[in-house]
Amino acid sequence: KTFSDSYFQKIYGLTQDPKTNSFMFVMEFAIHGDLHNYLLKNLDILSWKEKLDILLLIARNLKELHDKDIIHCDFHSGNILINHGDPKINVKICDFGTSKLADVSSDYNEVYGVISYIAPEVFKHGHYTKKSDIYSLGMIIWEVMSGYKPFYGREHDVTLILDILDGLRPNFIEGIPKEINDLMKKCWENDPLKRPTA
Repeated sequence: KTFSDSYFQKIYGLTQDPKTNSFMFVMEFAIHGDLHNYLLKNLDILSWKEKLDILLLIARNLKELHDKDIIHCDFHSGNILINHGDPKINVKICDFGTSKLADVSSDYNEVYGVISYIAPEVFKHGHYTKKSDIYSLGMIIWEVMSGYKPFYGREHDVTLILDILDGLRPNFIEGIPKEINDLMKKCWENDPLKRPTA
């Protein structure tokens, strides 16, 4: 599958550390780092329009991925890079190490990723789908609007997983457009079939 260079982080090559023999990718540099750190540094100066622009770019990139029948499986703010664009910022998705083709089933049901972004059905069955990426997108929307990672201040442990399975979601944010709150709620639906598509 091929992608537009403007949506995904470029990989230039592979190198090996002569001391440890570990391999490393040589990848495109993102001047602003990942989305979470960008929000930490800039949340107070970002307008609603700029936040919405970031979210639209993220959704566009996720749609491109899903249109190619690829599921990210570890979609969170640490895997979204922010760079200078022309004339605005540019958003790129990275870290496809756990991604899979939508039509390929795996023999194992391993759960991986950041707990607060993982869809409830993944905890139950270990199966990642496009709809589990959409759940993660809902958490990313909340993070862009609030400036905090979902469930900040809580231990990311079995208790949090059980609470998520029982329907726990982050609190809605005062003062943001109703349409954004409604979209987050749809992305967080317990029933994956009720979630929107990218």
